[in-house]
Amino acid sequence: MYKQAGIVVRKVRIGNIVANIYFEDINLPWLILLPGLPQYFHKQSYFQELIKKYVVLTPYYPGSFHSYGEFKLNQLEEVIPKCFEFINKREFYDFFESKLYKHSGKIEGIMGLSFGANLILDYLNKNDVNKNIIFCLISPIFDMNNEKVEDYWNKKLGFLATEVYTQIYKQLDIDELKKFFKQLTETKNSTNSNIFVIAGDGDKYVTKDFIKSYFPKARHHFFEGIGHEVDKLLELVLDNHIIF
Repeated sequence: MYKQAGIVVRKVRIGNIVANIYFEDINLPWLILLPGLPQYFHKQSYFQELIKKYVVLTPYYPGSFHSYGEFKLNQLEEVIPKCFEFINKREFYDFFESKLYKHSGKIEGIMGLSFGANLILDYLNKNDVNKNIIFCLISPIFDMNNEKVEDYWNKKLGFLATEVYTQIYKQLDIDELKKFFKQLTETKNSTNSNIFVIAGDGDKYVTKDFIKSYFPKARHHFFEGIGHEVDKLLELVLDNHIIF
């Protein structure tokens, strides 16, 4: 246990994934929060709000930062199932405190920011899901028929594959991930799961028409005057009580 910007953080290992856990009350339900790239949470203020209602679990993707393995699609696909499995055990050990925590194992929802939203979508397309769990996708970017989106990922992944990030995103394969986004583009989501899709109406990568056609059964909310600002969008979701 240690403090980050005044918030208590507990680190755990889930297989080859290292994750942070934030909470004020271990008896609260859990929320899994999947970050975008490069996985920095800049707005600590929304953690203050989230941990009043939830135990928040935020994993570092395989092959990145503290986690083991490689930043490869087959390992990224394991993140959500492993997080569910970890919480379902109803206990975890905190090494800083040398303390075993027991909890309810109740999962309220899973939220993905940008890239994390794409991992949620892939999970929804491939698995039978618990209808009692809320799935929230904030600014999902995967419409590879949009030239701006393809250009975005060329630049973003190209930068993460440079020597600046060599030891942070191990074995990142740009072509593999672009193919993954292309497959998402071509797979329409028709699930009846409890899905919320949140975006800014000024986001040049996430368009209203595409989102509404791709997620015909989801609940959509577009904030006016906001671009691809996932931290700001999450704050607005909490401030306006749109989901939780």
